[in-house]
Amino acid sequence: MAPTTGPLVTRADIARRTAVRRPAVSNWQRRYADFPEAVSRSDEDVELFPEAEVQTWLDRRMIPANARRAGEGAGATYGDRFRRKDATEGFVAAVRALAGDPRHFGDHIPHDHYLLFLMALVHVRQLRPEVWRGCADRPGDVVGAVRHVLWEDGAYRLADLLGRSLDRCPPHLVGELVAALGTAAPTGASAPEAEAGAEAFDLLLAAYGDVAGGTAGELPTPPSVARAVAGMLMAGPPFDDGPPVRLHDPYCRAGEMLAASVDAVRASAPVPPSLSVSGAGTQAVPCELAGMNLAQRHQPADLRTERGADTGSRFDRVLTNPPFNARLTRGSGHVAPHWSYGEPPAHNANYDWLQSVVHSLSERGRACVVMPTNAASSAHSGERRIRRGMIEDGAVEALVALPPQLFPATAVAVSVWILKRPTGSCRDVFFLDATGLGSMASRTRRVLATEDTDLLVRITGSREERKGLSRVVGIDEIRAHGHSLSATAYLTTLATEPSREATGGQVRALAGRLAELGDRARDVDRHIEALFKEYGL
Repeated sequence: MAPTTGPLVTRADIARRTAVRRPAVSNWQRRYADFPEAVSRSDEDVELFPEAEVQTWLDRRMIPANARRAGEGAGATYGDRFRRKDATEGFVAAVRALAGDPRHFGDHIPHDHYLLFLMALVHVRQLRPEVWRGCADRPGDVVGAVRHVLWEDGAYRLADLLGRSLDRCPPHLVGELVAALGTAAPTGASAPEAEAGAEAFDLLLAAYGDVAGGTAGELPTPPSVARAVAGMLMAGPPFDDGPPVRLHDPYCRAGEMLAASVDAVRASAPVPPSLSVSGAGTQAVPCELAGMNLAQRHQPADLRTERGADTGSRFDRVLTNPPFNARLTRGSGHVAPHWSYGEPPAHNANYDWLQSVVHSLSERGRACVVMPTNAASSAHSGERRIRRGMIEDGAVEALVALPPQLFPATAVAVSVWILKRPTGSCRDVFFLDATGLGSMASRTRRVLATEDTDLLVRITGSREERKGLSRVVGIDEIRAHGHSLSATAYLTTLATEPSREATGGQVRALAGRLAELGDRARDVDRHIEALFKEYGL
């Protein structure tokens, strides 16, 4: 990449300033040979483009009639939007700076509570402009005003938590936060300010996941993982103009997977289908954050703080990141209606989640479920029997092995199970070994860049076969492997991107394989321990 002079912009900058979704910018880059070339990469390994060249290119791209906003005439171009440098860029930049510097509140409140308060302020600023304008003039009333809005919007636990945490915080510090976020109010759901609100909430939620206490099962899904899973889920056949698409997450955490799916659906077509969104959580505050997260996207949602009994509900798209390897909670003698393929072991609920998701799919339903990689080849007899039943019934469409170290609280390698409504038989399963993708954002954390996500979505959607990366495996070969669904068992893992050094990709792949084998060993140990207890040993 050649050096250049002048301002540079990222894909995210282009998307925000043209009021399109980030996948649309990636699509422009792929489809049009004259799209400006990246000239360098940032410290976070993100491609940078010359602002002037991007402006010239966008000046030649007319905005379709069905995508124009109020005040945009027939000759409007994306360059017209890009040229406007409004307050939204300053707002997102301010949120990013505040998120990375909790010293504004010193020792008054914990870091995770500070980030929760920032999310609450963004919520009020974006969705209650009349309240927000009053906050700038009365710093002493800000906490009370924020709590009132949260109560009105159903975030009761968060309102109480922040009320207690901020009780002794000096009003002038709160006033400084309000001033830093600015007083500009959004002008509507389709305005750039509304897009900036969703982006700001996402980055605060990611920062919260890095510092909040709790287990991996309680923390938000990292943004790069949520975007990748949502993109793969929506990579199938497009929806028609029929009834709303029913989107569901049975373990919705803070709504990051649902929000990413809403973004992916809206970016999928000039006139995206309407959505009916629902989710279930186990804790009140994350579930309330999920509602606020979706509200930034002006997406109504039915969110509940319990994993309810089977109600017969069926969904067109389901995605979830449930807790890994958790104990199965059920009463003695209980048999769940979704256990079509067998009863999962009491010590591990992974195959309870998988069967529950399959059971909830509509006739046109597809699902993505994040699972620890060891679940795909578990040696437990009950899990192996369930897995065989799911495969033979045609419920498994694909398995995508992701890299390790994607989650803040665990280095366990994960795989995405792409499921569908069972057809009664199986011809093949698509495997993608993406363990060599991503780059280290810190010493312990890996992230998937936009290029990685685009590659995953493109290959998964097309079922493209690439040597060492992806292939379609027939049912006879899967049977010969004992119905194992480990991607690495069917693929020789090599470096997956031309820009990555082969040795680096191979080392990461071996690290992922090592983590997988460690998980399998622990799974066997738990099974043996359960047998000892069963026989009173």
